[in-house]
Amino acid sequence: MSYYKAFRLIIAVWTWLLASVFLVSAPAFAQFRVYVANSESNNVSVIDTATNRVIATVDVGSFPDGAAASPDGTRVYVSNMISNNV
Repeated sequence: MSYYKAFRLIIAVWTWLLASVFLVSAPAFAQFRVYVANSESNNVSVIDTATNRVIATVDVGSFPDGAAASPDGTRVYVSNMISNNV
């Protein structure tokens, strides 16, 4: 077998392995949510990334300007500019 054919075989195997990992773990990605601070409305929209729909709107302090989720996804922290709190 030539080096070129061996290289192509290795690339094909790696491509197949990576595709299998992503396809098997795809349902886990469907659980992700995006949190959007709505400054003018004083709330945060929760968006399900699987459907791209707003699934909840949560009232927060005055003029929220950022939101960050904890690594385990159990908490979301929102910074509020006017009310000067989190």
